[in-house]
Amino acid sequence: MKKIAIIGTYRMAWIYGINAKEMGIETHSFGIEENPICKSTVTEHHVMNILDMDALVDKCREIGIDGVVATTELTVSVCAYVAEKLGLCGMSYSVAREVTDKYRNRKLCKRLQYLQQPNFIEINDLNEFNKHSFEFPIILKPISRGGKRGIIVVNQKEDLEKASQQILAAIDEMDKTMISQFTEMFNKINAELDGVFKAMFGGGRASLSMVDPEDVLNTGIDIDVQPPGKMVKNIQTFSGGEKALIAISVLFAILKARTMPLCIFDEVEAALDQANVERFARYLSHYRGQSQFIAVTHRPGTMEQCDTLYGVTMQKDGVSKVLKVQLKDAVHIAKEEK
Repeated sequence: MKKIAIIGTYRMAWIYGINAKEMGIETHSFGIEENPICKSTVTEHHVMNILDMDALVDKCREIGIDGVVATTELTVSVCAYVAEKLGLCGMSYSVAREVTDKYRNRKLCKRLQYLQQPNFIEINDLNEFNKHSFEFPIILKPISRGGKRGIIVVNQKEDLEKASQQILAAIDEMDKTMISQFTEMFNKINAELDGVFKAMFGGGRASLSMVDPEDVLNTGIDIDVQPPGKMVKNIQTFSGGEKALIAISVLFAILKARTMPLCIFDEVEAALDQANVERFARYLSHYRGQSQFIAVTHRPGTMEQCDTLYGVTMQKDGVSKVLKVQLKDAVHIAKEEK
């Protein structure tokens, strides 16, 4: 009679034990505590630290194990280590350590070919079940939803229909929450954008609109702007500097709608002319008491509004040195020298 080591306990070990018993296979489960669920179906349950893999290998060798299976993605690497040390079939330990996806784990474990694995089903619609004939047990997971939450093991068709309804209801609830939160934040940003745009351009108007308001989660966003003294139908006809200033206006509107503790600007004003650089820098200083900014720049207008300047100089060939200057101290020193 073949002997199988089940690494881990609880529901999956219980399912494996049932299937193995029907196939005439002797099963030995290993876990860190007594578990009446799997003890009722396996031949023998062993309480031990399964993370002490060398001790686990010795115990399996003593029993005469012919194959090993994992109950969760967390025990796949342990399972692979034992199989590798015992010279059994299965994936290598180096490969198993990198595997964390439940679907891949179930597929890879099938290579042991010692007992039937549960089917893994991804669902979108209950009608899909009418197209196929499934063998139970089934591991059920909503399609394109990662992580462990939402994964259900079912053993009856009635359980399957009930579980799928629960999953689809959970997806609908999450979609409603995302739509509500996105719409709320979109409206806040839109309300702030017009004022920011007027401050950056010295007048005009600006607003955001959804391309498809009926499909909020997949919609695109249109930016409708009208600078003072211009009649523009297409945003693509703006110059590079104007496009940059529009993007900066949207960014500042987002910051006004939702303050961030730290922002990093990497030469965002590089395409602006000197007058707009100074306007950008002055507007940036309005947020001094709300957020901290790290601005990577080579424009003097931005540097003038900073509290602290950091520069890199190379006084000797191949040796770089970082210099720090407090702008208020530099101004004070300059005044004294005069």
